[in-house]
Amino acid sequence: MVGAFLQPRVQNRRIHSMAFNLKDTGLLSDSLCDFMTGQRVNLIDTLAKKDKNLLVFWSPTCSFSKRFFLHQMNEQAVGIYCFPLGNDLEYLKFYVEKHHVKLPQIMTQESETFVSVVVPSIVATPTFVIVDDKGERLAQYVGTNEIDEMITFLYQ
Repeated sequence: MVGAFLQPRVQNRRIHSMAFNLKDTGLLSDSLCDFMTGQRVNLIDTLAKKDKNLLVFWSPTCSFSKRFFLHQMNEQAVGIYCFPLGNDLEYLKFYVEKHHVKLPQIMTQESETFVSVVVPSIVATPTFVIVDDKGERLAQYVGTNEIDEMITFLYQ
């Protein structure tokens, strides 16, 4: 039964009841930036560029999160933005470079320190939130068992 504790609590379903509103998160903060490049990110302006956007909340220490990066994603068709959870910045940078992850890794920058964005409705990793160009949630998935269904929904 040890393995059961390693899996996300909620798997295999699209979540409709969990509240996700960008205004209730730290995702509209003007202190967001891409951890790898240091560039500032204005998320609401960035989301407006695509009809659908995928927000990926992940941890470099989570094997389920790692599976997501093995999938080929079309970044021209949809916006894809990653929010790493955890503050081991050295390991995060090592992981992103080792696995050639090219997607933006968005964190909050507080003076010289990067901190994970806190979103109360994210309770497990990976969590995938699909939002429209206005930041309204269209779907939310937890875990990777239905990643193919999520990708189909994202690109339709």
